Amino acid sequence: MRMLRKQEVGVLYTDKVFKMGSLPNLIRAVIFFAIVAAFIIFHIKGKVDLKATCIFSVCFGLAGLLSVKMYTKNLSGDNWLVRAGLDGISLKFRSHLNSNFPADQCQAVSLRFDEIQSARIVQLTIKYIRMTGGKTRRTTKTNNYVELTVAGDSLGELKLALKREYTIKVNRRFHIYPVSVPNNNTIRLFWRHIRPGASKLIDLLESKNIRVEEKSSQVNDYINLDGLDDATIKDKLRELIALGERRAAMSVARRTYNIGISDSKKILDGLYD
Repeated sequence: MRMLRKQEVGVLYTDKVFKMGSLPNLIRAVIFFAIVAAFIIFHIKGKVDLKATCIFSVCFGLAGLLSVKMYTKNLSGDNWLVRAGLDGISLKFRSHLNSNFPADQCQAVSLRFDEIQSARIVQLTIKYIRMTGGKTRRTTKTNNYVELTVAGDSLGELKLALKREYTIKVNRRFHIYPVSVPNNNTIRLFWRHIRPGASKLIDLLESKNIRVEEKSSQVNDYINLDGLDDATIKDKLRELIALGERRAAMSVARRTYNIGISDSKKILDGLYD
């Protein structure tokens, strides 16, 4: 295993690249701007008053601009999670959405195929209480992950790099953490909106004589936390962040500690101090 800065990642045109898809954001942008255009047309025809037109046009217009921003980010060359070459794969643990993080730090890790012992797809469901304004709602989310088991206990450097990622103090509105290390010899990849699908990576690894395990399903309950001590609750919050669910972690913190949004952010930011 080797830690890599951005400029150290080998890039060949023959690489098989797995990255976040751009089309969904483009479709959303077109839909939002079409809604804005519809409100303006209906106002001109006298079917919608000016106040409603302004309010909805601003809301949907901002949503459209956000979708355009995400679309352009996804077109960048930094948009990739896995690059598979002839001898191994590179995993980019810093998402391209974290573009305002320091550029001189390690952002990826390379693994030879003979370092990977096994691979599997994990379907993980989380249950938590979502806090929106003054309302609460029981929420269930299911995401797919790819887990790679590596030989030995060689993930110390990667764990330190991920801890550094979590502690960088910048605007985190669009940031995700696509790679985590749930134990000493497992790397977990967050496979949301990544194209091609997770099964394609599994097929590629199997063609390199890597053992493929059966797909598994797990359910993590973050609702019934009563009676847990503070250290255990904070471990649960770290677990959610590592799963790419920072917003869920904020809701769990708000509900557990009976605090507001700003205080929940401070708790999450202090988890790795």
